[in-house]
Amino acid sequence: YYLPGQSILVGSARPESTVGEDKDRDPNYVSDLFIINSDGDNWYSTEQLPFPVNTADNEGAAALSVDRETLYFTRWTYGNPNECAIFVSKFFNGQWLQPLRLDNKVNVEGYRSMHPTLNLDETRLYFASDRPGGQGGMDIWYCDMDEYGKLGEAKNMGPIVNTPGDEISPFFHYQSNTLYFASNGL
Repeated sequence: YYLPGQSILVGSARPESTVGEDKDRDPNYVSDLFIINSDGDNWYSTEQLPFPVNTADNEGAAALSVDRETLYFTRWTYGNPNECAIFVSKFFNGQWLQPLRLDNKVNVEGYRSMHPTLNLDETRLYFASDRPGGQGGMDIWYCDMDEYGKLGEAKNMGPIVNTPGDEISPFFHYQSNTLYFASNGL
């Protein structure tokens, strides 16, 4: 949620998606982050997050901090669909700052790390990755975070959550303190 009950933050491929200099790319196949607004009864307008969050690459699968000032999101580079990474951007003086790629505690070169989500007190970042050390395929991992957002080492959720198949799309539900995810191995 971007503003609970008023707006939601979604990743979507739309005609207005950012394609950059490559005029041959179809924006309907380029994912960007959008805010969809509500008047309480109807969803009525779509607002694209500006550059530098949205680029000619694919952006999606985002998690927003409770204070709505820190955005974690997945970015896939056009031309290399086998690798994606999690980035973070801060909202400052009315604009999103240049996103930074998270370090190798989350993003391992040559592997996919995606679908970030935060627990309520923002002391843990969950994500999906096919990095070495997992149960097989895509697994759910987490990093503990300190009060400044510094990440600890990534830990695999283990065989109770992960299987030799794929576990993806973690979502932490604040009200029930429950981690939801998708699996083709359970």
